[in-house]
Amino acid sequence: MPCFAQEKEHKPLIVDTIYETADVVIADIVATEAPYNADNSGKADSTAAIQKAIDDCAANGGGTVFLPAGKYRLTGNIYIRQFVTLRGDYQDPDVGKEYGTIIIADVESKDVMTPGLITVGASAGAVGLTVWYPNQDINNVKPYPFTFYVKGNEDYMLHTIKDCTLINSYRGIGASAECENGIYECHEMLTIENVKGTCLFEGLNSYNSADVDTIKTLYIDNKYWAQAGEEFNAPDEKAIDEYTRKNGCGFVIGDLEWPQFADVKISDMQYGMIFRKPMRYSYSGIFTDLYITDCDYGIYAPEDIIVHRGLSWGTGIVNGVIEGEKYAIYHPGNTAMLLTNVQIEGKTKGSNIRSYKTDTSSFAPEYNRTYNKVESFLYVVDADKSGKTDASSAVQEKLDEAAVTGGIVYLPAGLYRFDGPIKIPAGVELRGSSSVATRCQRDNSAGTLIISYYGYDKSSEPLVTLDGDNAGLNGIRIDYALNGPVDNSGKYAETSPVVYSSADDIYITNCYITLASCGIKLENVENAFIKKIVGCCYESMFDFENCSNVFVEGCLQNANTLPRNGFAKFDIPELSNRITEDKLFDYVFIPITRIHTDFIKLVSCKEVTVFNTFIYGGKTFLNSVDSDVLLINVGLDGSSKTEYGYILSGGEVNLINSMRSTSDGKSGYNFYTIENNTKFRSYNSQVVDLLYREHLVLENISKEDLLPGEKIYYSFSFFYKVQRYLGNLYVKTKQG
Repeated sequence: MPCFAQEKEHKPLIVDTIYETADVVIADIVATEAPYNADNSGKADSTAAIQKAIDDCAANGGGTVFLPAGKYRLTGNIYIRQFVTLRGDYQDPDVGKEYGTIIIADVESKDVMTPGLITVGASAGAVGLTVWYPNQDINNVKPYPFTFYVKGNEDYMLHTIKDCTLINSYRGIGASAECENGIYECHEMLTIENVKGTCLFEGLNSYNSADVDTIKTLYIDNKYWAQAGEEFNAPDEKAIDEYTRKNGCGFVIGDLEWPQFADVKISDMQYGMIFRKPMRYSYSGIFTDLYITDCDYGIYAPEDIIVHRGLSWGTGIVNGVIEGEKYAIYHPGNTAMLLTNVQIEGKTKGSNIRSYKTDTSSFAPEYNRTYNKVESFLYVVDADKSGKTDASSAVQEKLDEAAVTGGIVYLPAGLYRFDGPIKIPAGVELRGSSSVATRCQRDNSAGTLIISYYGYDKSSEPLVTLDGDNAGLNGIRIDYALNGPVDNSGKYAETSPVVYSSADDIYITNCYITLASCGIKLENVENAFIKKIVGCCYESMFDFENCSNVFVEGCLQNANTLPRNGFAKFDIPELSNRITEDKLFDYVFIPITRIHTDFIKLVSCKEVTVFNTFIYGGKTFLNSVDSDVLLINVGLDGSSKTEYGYILSGGEVNLINSMRSTSDGKSGYNFYTIENNTKFRSYNSQVVDLLYREHLVLENISKEDLLPGEKIYYSFSFFYKVQRYLGNLYVKTKQG
């Protein structure tokens, strides 16, 4: 099937939700309307109607299928196809118990993992859904497959489960969980955000992932069923606790590369978290604000699953509580577990558990940070979706029209050619078809995709300018197809920035940017929100100068975005000769990005937060000059061992939970360099195979500015620096 097979045109519309949303909700299909007529009373079976709406949306290139508030009975499984979001009207269970869109899981009880009630495909999302199993009984607990499942494989990359409530799931969320006993599953870039619920057996079972999963605000707590009320057969919370303390596990995780967890709460389980036996290695990842309470075992990692990767590599946890009646932490073996400001209640076992007492609670992101949404006016672009003729003028015409009222200019799923730049006026958002994070898939490039034939001269205007306050860009992929590498020479065209702004209160979310020199350039901006930007740019993805109050979350650069696409299905010559994955190192990583790419560049910026963000194959993660920045849950992999991960000159930089590795078979011993009296703090810094075991770094922090817990370390800082120097010297000598 072609990427944009038009079976039936659906007219997008703005949905008036009952409950407040962070964005203006646009639906391509409303499943309760004709011809689908899904029943929202909970009486009739809605499975076929919802699946048909999803299938039709996918056939039209992707978009959002909306389920208005109500009850939808499912007697079978739902598959959310690639580039489609199934979205409901959501009330947070910590705010109220009306819930909004409720899925009644009237399905057969089976003690198997799959198929999940709702399987989420690649670049697809389940958003705003509350799920209830009407036949579940705490006095006669019935097993069920996972409520939400991510298989991976052909649906490999970038799945989103967001704003969902699990009232009484048996198994909550699974991701490649069946990868064992001859079954192979693997996924990449799972996103879980604001999911809360009661899970009687397992909350999350995630296995065998590549760079990187991001999980934020995931609460496994029995109160969510106990407080649901009589309508949902809510038992006494003590009865649920009694069951889960004998049978339940919050997380089962293993073979995850670099996952970034934040704001996680697990309570009243037999095991808070189990590290599962790996194929490659047990676990390497980071947690900020992890609270495991009222469990028999807080964290449990049996001896036979530990795979040694070095004294300085493993699990990093900053801020939180870990309780265990039998063991708070059972973690034998020689991989590291690094904890800072974590209260441990119970026994521990493990020779490489290292705990620091510094109070780092002030170093935390705003978990509910978002942007100011625009007015609820909708303008739909009608332009060539084949990519054969210019669409930029038609887009600009609608943007100019929307400037009068503000609102959304919607660019439906399609392939759009841009021969010139566009400017987004104040109070206007240019929206593509994706309401969740998006990237091209290995054989599918549906959704809204812009191919730029403009901007291959550095002096050109940016392709997209956010030209006024509260302008935004959302749900769009942009590719500079004429700038793909064709050999190992390291040559590329120096383009102008893809997105530029000097306005205030701007936002860029759920976008994909590839093959440009610079992705996003901001100058003199006050208040910018940037979230879920994926792609590969040659010199920098983010370049900010004289900006303040900038928030960057959930972003990733990796050159594997270049060959993984469905461009072969388009009849466009410029898209047919794309680099193949076997040439990535020789054509991109080694001659270009490891030499040129400073992922984030800051000059004279204040109040910058970078959170749950990662780069593979760049030169540095951060090049900062006279800037104040807080980095939390960040990582860089595949960089050269000779380059510094962080280049810092002036200002104040606080680095919380970082991981750094290389892909050239040698240690990344150049972790950071500082000059110009940079004030630098680092906690839980993990670098593969560093000889020294010290993970707290203080540079140019005066005694009066020391935090509680730093003072003892400060008095011995000279000896730690000598140890670090000698250890790194040894590594350099050993490796040559």
